[in-house]
Amino acid sequence: MSKIKALSVSQMNVLQIILGLIVVTTGLKLYWFFVAVMVFVFGMYIASDLFHVQTRWLIQIIGLVVGVIGVVLGVYQKQIAIVVVSFISGGYGAYYLAQLLGIKSGVLRWIFFNVGGILGIIMVVTQGEWALILLSSWGGATLVCKHLNPQRSIAFGVFLTLTLVGILVQAAVLGG
Repeated sequence: MSKIKALSVSQMNVLQIILGLIVVTTGLKLYWFFVAVMVFVFGMYIASDLFHVQTRWLIQIIGLVVGVIGVVLGVYQKQIAIVVVSFISGGYGAYYLAQLLGIKSGVLRWIFFNVGGILGIIMVVTQGEWALILLSSWGGATLVCKHLNPQRSIAFGVFLTLTLVGILVQAAVLGG
């Protein structure tokens, strides 16, 4: 039984790494996918961290349901979806950054999340497409790093490198 559970967790990590890499490189062009992935991840974190759901499959189903809601929102209410995903992506990256800085307090991490989320909204309102490029690269890099789980000593470098690569790839596509 434990081998099956370990396998499914590993497969979920691989899936989230792949999703993160797609978001890093295509977040602006496939904004609805960016919305779906980030809202899916957010739904899983809310289920596990705030509501303390313990069952892995239930956490994934909650994430999937919330992700589908994100896609519907992205299709029918683009502006609202962009504001929501900017908050989630900015917050998720800031939460991960707090973890990399060694902040153990859940309350402080959620403060980082909220500050990052508010900054994400401010950026997208003032900078538009360029903010979406930055935030999708930031959010996708967070997703990849959280599930690659590199040693803390190199995690920050991997995180920044992925974010920069995402910005450069998306900027090249935008410019082309």
